Amino acid sequence: MTLSSQRSIHFFLLPPFLILAYFALFWRLGHPALYIWDESLRAVSAMDMVEGGSWLVNQHTTKPPLMKWIQAVCLQLFGFSEVALRLPSALSGLGTALLLIWFCSREIRQPLIGYLSALVLLSAYGYVGPHATRTADTDAPLTLFLTISCFAYYRLLEHDRRRTLYLLLCAGAILIASLIKGIAGLFFLPGLFLYALFRGKLGVLFKFWQLYAAIGVFVFAIVTYYVVREWNNPGYFAHVWQYELGGRFGGVVQGHKGGPYYYLTNLITERFTPWIFVLPFILPFLFLHPTRPYHPLVVLSLCCALSLLLVLSVASTKIAWYDVPTYPFLALLTSIGIFLMADYFIMLYRLPFRAWHATVVVFLVLFIPSYRWILHKNRFPLGFSYYINWSQLEYGPFMQHLKETNPSLKEYYILNPLNNTHLYYYVHAYNHAYQYQLTHLSQIAQLPVGATVMTCESSYLPPLAAQYDYVTLESYGHCRLLKLVRPHVADSTQLTLQP
Repeated sequence: MTLSSQRSIHFFLLPPFLILAYFALFWRLGHPALYIWDESLRAVSAMDMVEGGSWLVNQHTTKPPLMKWIQAVCLQLFGFSEVALRLPSALSGLGTALLLIWFCSREIRQPLIGYLSALVLLSAYGYVGPHATRTADTDAPLTLFLTISCFAYYRLLEHDRRRTLYLLLCAGAILIASLIKGIAGLFFLPGLFLYALFRGKLGVLFKFWQLYAAIGVFVFAIVTYYVVREWNNPGYFAHVWQYELGGRFGGVVQGHKGGPYYYLTNLITERFTPWIFVLPFILPFLFLHPTRPYHPLVVLSLCCALSLLLVLSVASTKIAWYDVPTYPFLALLTSIGIFLMADYFIMLYRLPFRAWHATVVVFLVLFIPSYRWILHKNRFPLGFSYYINWSQLEYGPFMQHLKETNPSLKEYYILNPLNNTHLYYYVHAYNHAYQYQLTHLSQIAQLPVGATVMTCESSYLPPLAAQYDYVTLESYGHCRLLKLVRPHVADSTQLTLQP
């Protein structure tokens, strides 16, 4: 395809693509409230940095600090909000989608393949969902830089020009990925080795002296970080070994376990539907014409996706979102496969239309319902139903709900026995960013008469009723917003809900 034809395609397709990407990645990004586990941990880490804490040593997580640095900068630029914390993930999702478009345009001269791949990516719930592009987690930025490293590696092996540049880009992207999520930055190294092996490029690779220099710089940078961190925070490396290296691979960490088909089952049941059902039918067509320009990219995608899924499946600890880096390559395989299958049958039966027409029809039949499901999830996020089974998860959603429905209510007590990271973040963020006066208490005796009290622990209600007459101002799941009217008198009648 000529350069002018590619420009025409971008002119017509890029604006509608960006609109679709906005609704998939950025629409209602602030909903639901922060999840209690990884997302809240990173939010607290970034908030502590902004409020004067250490930008190197952090007690909340073993992961390197790069993602938290970026989130801390976003909090400073855009204020304390869910959107600010999740923006790096959403932008990484958009960046990965645009990278697919750019790479397909430059490498195989087929921007339409790039757009289809990007849309497959944005309609996969495993990629556009919790712990990926719509939460303040590390997996979406990790995926962006791992994808950059793979594409740079591809050009390093498949092109004779600018090899030093592509090597530096590949090594730099892997280094950044490692500073985002530790050992996960090396996820694709087995796949990259296999790609060089299958393409007969190992000799070219190992004769490239700059490779050894890049490995040396990478090792020096990573070792320096971990040594400095251990020196500032003794025992840190032992925690890294337990929670990232040997502990997760050789044993089950925090109850995250599953069988050998755990990740495949997830792809089939929700995370990559309906596209996963297309792959078995289109895989044979990916190898019908090995001389086509698509073939090396198909081999790279298979090596990266399958090697990572195999490594994850062998590990004892199974966590659903660890498969996120495979989605760009699964999307490439899907879009290329649909096109090649359509092209094969059109040529076989001499049908009177072009392969692209059939490709687009098949693609839209699958894309429209899956994209509508993504929009439905964004409009009605897991939020309430996700939190409903554990009261400790409901404080953030309830506080978010009150901020939207009753913005004048800015002073109340939060009665809860635990000060978990979810609650800790919201109390400090609301006090810092929105001039609230929130106080977390664990003892009923500390509450003054006349106070407005939030609690999501039903165990507090009987002793509260024994000590105070109160009215229930609002209910939300397990949570109650109460007004303590006066000390309880034994023969008084319990007050009812006031309008």
